[in-house]
Amino acid sequence: MKKSVGYILLIFFIAPFFWAFKPVSKNFISLKAAADSNEPDSTLPYPINGTGGLYLNNPSNYTTEVVFDPVSGQYIIYERIGELLAKPPMFMSPEEYQEYIYKKQVDDYWTSKVASTSKANAGTDRGSGLIPQIQVKSDAFGKVFGSDIIEIRPQGAAELRFGVRFQKIENPSLPVRNQKTFNFDFDQRIQMNVTGKIGDRLNLGINYDTEATFAFENKMKLEYEGGEDEIIKRVEMGNVNLPVNSSLITGAQSLFGVKGQFQFGKTTVTAVFSEQRSQSQSVNVQGGGTTNEYSIWADQYEANRHFFLAQYFRDAYESSLQSMPIINSTVQITRIEVWVTNRRSSTTNLRNVVAFMDLGESESNSYRNGANNLPGYQLFPGPVPNQFAYPNNGNNNLDPTELAQSIPGVRDIATVNGDLVANGFVEATEFIELANARMLEANQYTFHPQLGYITLNQSLNQDEVLAVSYQYTANGRTFQVGEFSNDGVAPPKSLILKMLKSTILNVKIPLWDLMMKNVYSLGAFQVDREDFYLEISYWNDETGVPIPFLPDGNLKNDLLLRVMEMDRLNNNNDPQPDGIFDYVDGITINPRNGRIMFPVLEPFGSNLTNKLISPADREKYVYQELYDSTRFQAQKQTEHNK
Repeated sequence: MKKSVGYILLIFFIAPFFWAFKPVSKNFISLKAAADSNEPDSTLPYPINGTGGLYLNNPSNYTTEVVFDPVSGQYIIYERIGELLAKPPMFMSPEEYQEYIYKKQVDDYWTSKVASTSKANAGTDRGSGLIPQIQVKSDAFGKVFGSDIIEIRPQGAAELRFGVRFQKIENPSLPVRNQKTFNFDFDQRIQMNVTGKIGDRLNLGINYDTEATFAFENKMKLEYEGGEDEIIKRVEMGNVNLPVNSSLITGAQSLFGVKGQFQFGKTTVTAVFSEQRSQSQSVNVQGGGTTNEYSIWADQYEANRHFFLAQYFRDAYESSLQSMPIINSTVQITRIEVWVTNRRSSTTNLRNVVAFMDLGESESNSYRNGANNLPGYQLFPGPVPNQFAYPNNGNNNLDPTELAQSIPGVRDIATVNGDLVANGFVEATEFIELANARMLEANQYTFHPQLGYITLNQSLNQDEVLAVSYQYTANGRTFQVGEFSNDGVAPPKSLILKMLKSTILNVKIPLWDLMMKNVYSLGAFQVDREDFYLEISYWNDETGVPIPFLPDGNLKNDLLLRVMEMDRLNNNNDPQPDGIFDYVDGITINPRNGRIMFPVLEPFGSNLTNKLISPADREKYVYQELYDSTRFQAQKQTEHNK
């Protein structure tokens, strides 16, 4: 039962920029500026010349004279109109005169600033924001940019949110320490629009939004427009495009770079140096469906989504498909439960689990075997069993019943880590404990009952755990690996499962081989067999075009489709290659979700190694790094990713 939920949200910073702010005293400032500059005030319906009496300006023969009297030590200020005194003279001490001069200079300074701003913005509403216009007093600047005014007008808002979320769930199936959760909630948003103008020829435009739906909505562009008689007509930097008025050649859109337009007499030249951030695709509609073309590289296999249930199924995969479409397998999986890390804060179908990499494996397929000579717990103290034994709990000493007797703490999620480490097990390599693991629903994954692998609807993150328990029949016998949730182990005791994926990535342990690397997604659904055509090509650097065969070596006369075992049958599924992809539902293709599955484990690795004779050809064409290292490391071998 969910007892209480607390949520606190603090908004640290919200800063809208209102750059169109207009002072209340604008009319007064414009009036004063016009009076000081002797220019008509265009803001009035009937402009009055600045020399008129309405502005209360001093006449031209009005003068001010300051005389220092050395006898009295005072300054005498005379104000005259012509030769006549306008007012009685003023007497000031040196300190008073110094204060008088200081105030007059301050008033004159601000009067000159107001006058210059009003003059630059006379007759317009621009420049009244928080960032005023900048006037560059340079003739060369005005000749280049057409004007000496610089204007920048930013608009937008920045918002930063920081909060905490506290939740308490009184669920007896959960450990006490897991009934309370405390999480931070952090979010930010920036909306910014900046328009700038340098003179009359250079324009700047920036539009940025952190919540934009598409990347192309965030734009930046700097544009220079030349004069009528100049060679440089236009220069654009940032987001540009290249429209072409032709039906044969289409222009490119969503470009990011530099574009220039030049005119030499009657010849106009347009040049673009940019990066294209869009792609074009042609779609053909036939009978209510669309026909698309896809191009997939060898390193684009689906990672963290398809897993063998045991090393036995991986070893038997290729031999089981030798006679496809018939599958040579005596195994029939009848029941399976799949457990993953609970990232959704789900409160149903949760259990504490402990997953082992070697559970159900034979000695030849185990990490903790006699050959590795690992200290601590012994999985195979007796004679070596049959290396082709079916996966089963009784294949080694990790049988859940026996393990719970030899290491009693394995059922307690609070002590299992310390007890297993004390017995020599390596955490996250040989075992992983997972509190509140979530059991997937039947519609969240699929499994092949004969080939022994599962496919998740969503790929796992690298730090997520995948564990299973399953039951199957073979040659009239029933085998089981792991424990099911209804096998009599009551919560909060932990279930013992088979680990298929851990939180760490180690390509040197058998767990790495359980992830399938021969499945590729087309990104399409409901693939129709009638119009489906697949080709495997090699990118030839000499010609710069893909070819459906290797350019040299003993396989140069064989189609790569045949080399990759994707062409064994004809259209009637007879064992006669016909140069066309073998469309076998559930084996080479899953038409419902558009996945291609090779009938070999390492099509571009060991498969090529076994078929190429020359060591030089193997060195040139085999992409074994794709299967022996992480995909990130394999992608660095660009000479093999062809």
